[in-house]
Amino acid sequence: MINQQLVDFIRGQLSKGLDKEIINKELLSNGWNNKDIQEGFEALNSATVNSSFQDIKSFSTKKTFVIIGTCILIVTLILIYLSKNDLLNLPIFNDSENKYPSITEEIETIENVSKKEEFSETGDITKVLDCGISNIIPDIETLNKPYNSTLDCLGKSILNQCQESKGLFKKEGSPEMELHIFKENDICYFKLTKQQYIKCPISSVRAIDLNSKNSLVMKDPNTKDATLFAIDVFNFGSFVVFLENNYDQKLIENRGCSGELISNLIQEMKNIRTNLTDKNINEITSKTRANAEIYFDKNYESNIGYKNVCQALSSEINELKKANVKNVKCYDSKESYAISASLVKTGFSCADSFGFNDIITNNIVGPKCQ
Repeated sequence: MINQQLVDFIRGQLSKGLDKEIINKELLSNGWNNKDIQEGFEALNSATVNSSFQDIKSFSTKKTFVIIGTCILIVTLILIYLSKNDLLNLPIFNDSENKYPSITEEIETIENVSKKEEFSETGDITKVLDCGISNIIPDIETLNKPYNSTLDCLGKSILNQCQESKGLFKKEGSPEMELHIFKENDICYFKLTKQQYIKCPISSVRAIDLNSKNSLVMKDPNTKDATLFAIDVFNFGSFVVFLENNYDQKLIENRGCSGELISNLIQEMKNIRTNLTDKNINEITSKTRANAEIYFDKNYESNIGYKNVCQALSSEINELKKANVKNVKCYDSKESYAISASLVKTGFSCADSFGFNDIITNNIVGPKCQ
């Protein structure tokens, strides 16, 4: 099959006066095979013969040919001198899989640019697919919303051999964010930027299992739907990777992630945790009641009741402890459970399976607030 881009390149170089043998030699040195090169020249010659035949009929005398030929020769010599460095722009054939380059590796010359050129993460000029602007900023709720063209474009670019692409997310009242998909050292990455950035390998992306009854269960991202896949990638960078690794910077970096956004978000969370009010503490202990009942219902058939429910409430317990809340206690048995924590002012916040959710004077010593 004739490669039109190759034909256009040959035509351009011939028009500048370069010899066929020189063009042929340079194309061979850049990975093109003889068959493709000859087909390119033949296709060009066929088109040139038809065009030239019509031009020839317009000349009336042999003298005219001599004059025009002399002019062409002079112009050709000038063009050869001016374009002696043009061979540096020859298209390079990608022979890694013995086929023509994919969408991200498509041959391109300066005369034939079809997409926006930008500097890639590696510093090279490359084509970046512009996925446009979305007025929706992905979160858990957007997983239940319909198709979004920006997210769909980004998701498909990942699935299409990690084609480099960018999408912008703008929403009134929220900071502008950009999701960038690119390949670096044969590894596909995403880079989420919100003033600062976080960069992670696509292979590290995990999603929250919304169907799980436990407080936080992770699963593989949805790769069957491009929009949902992009949402999982966006959510992973904006908050899931932090929840999954309990805001531990070392664990996050062990996943292959980097960027100043990691340390900044972790510090913000530390500031929140160290400034918990009595209201915050009460909200956390109260939240355990719903999760404990989910645990009870999930294990109803096994008849274990609330036994080991404190392990299932580890997320809430750790949240209290990392906020330097004192005297966090949790007791469970088959019949009941109770959790308590010291308040900032006085007393203890307590919640249990009997429906109690209030302040007590003395801390608990078993699976019941009172």
